[in-house]
Amino acid sequence: MSRRSWSSGQVAAAASPPPACSPPASTCSSSTAATAPTCSPGTPPRCPPPSAPASACSRPTPTRACGPPPPPSPTKVPTSIPTRHPNGPGAAPTLHIIRPRHVILALGGHLPTIPVTGNDIPGVVSARGLRHLLARTGRALAGPVVVIGAGAAARAHADALGAALVGPDEVRRIVGRRRVKAVETATARLPARLVALAPEPAPACELAAQAGAALRWTGSGFAPICDPDGRVQLRAAEHPLADDPPANPPWTLWATGALNQHDAGEAVAAALLRQLARAVPKASHD
Repeated sequence: MSRRSWSSGQVAAAASPPPACSPPASTCSSSTAATAPTCSPGTPPRCPPPSAPASACSRPTPTRACGPPPPPSPTKVPTSIPTRHPNGPGAAPTLHIIRPRHVILALGGHLPTIPVTGNDIPGVVSARGLRHLLARTGRALAGPVVVIGAGAAARAHADALGAALVGPDEVRRIVGRRRVKAVETATARLPARLVALAPEPAPACELAAQAGAALRWTGSGFAPICDPDGRVQLRAAEHPLADDPPANPPWTLWATGALNQHDAGEAVAAALLRQLARAVPKASHD
């Protein structure tokens, strides 16, 4: 077996690792030494000229901008908006403007809250809603209930729930923090697990007010001022469609039901027929 002799220079050369920044031969050649590095993801280290020392090898700065950013992808804008219309798919919707000579409002009312201290405590509910819930679920009350309200409707709710009835003016506060415990009046403290509010319905006057109706206070809300026939008194000077100076209103406004203190449904129909020069039947109007 032959023995090779190693000189000290050869041993040092063999022990020294190659430069860490030297690129593979396939990507670092003398033909690319004088050109700028390519700017693409995964670019190998820049290669120095053959005469440069090994320490001249360096990697490109990671934060270096490699050319302009690519343009954003264009947003696709629909050329047409599909709509559903009785005239066929894609047909444009039609806006109809109706200019009536007479407008009849029969909007009913809504239940406001009763302004008493503690009416936001858990366990304060609507009397009508509580009755509907019990009827729908078939459940029965498991504790005492106090109804706060006045009038025939409040009395009917109290009788149906088997609860005590207290007028709003008699209530000092509803006692409780996390739940209702009692109702405190000027003369007594009534224990309660639920407090059912039964306010008088307030007329739904918002549309009448927007149409220029003069309003009055009913005790539970606002309602338009009407004559015995149900004709609404309009605020001509403040009418939203009035000119300057005020012109005649564009329509005659009528109100019935909860909006009319006379509840004059038949009177409105008869007056409207007379104004239209039509015969008024003697039978009651449905």
